[in-house]
Amino acid sequence: MACHRLAGPTPCLLYRDHLGRGNDRFLCWVGAARLYKVVHQDEPAFHRAKGMAITGLTLGFCLWFLGFIGIGGEWFLMWQSEQWNAQQSAFRIAILIGLVLLFLCLRDP
Repeated sequence: MACHRLAGPTPCLLYRDHLGRGNDRFLCWVGAARLYKVVHQDEPAFHRAKGMAITGLTLGFCLWFLGFIGIGGEWFLMWQSEQWNAQQSAFRIAILIGLVLLFLCLRDP
């Protein structure tokens, strides 16, 4: 499937980026910008602006946890390699993303 046959720039970006390699970063940056715009507004407006950041963090968590730890570590036996064993690094990144995601999903009292 050629990228130029898809309608609009967004599907083309998703097609070229294979499984969200850069989409999670893009969504997190856009989500952070949206949150920054409404940081001094009321609470409901701030919570409505969280969607893009939550989506980006969820994609990032899936990439690092499911992709590297689940598929890379268990299916491709990455843990057996001395050079290509990135399970500890992937675990640290996945936990960091997960904690930020958990913190972002909390509601203020």
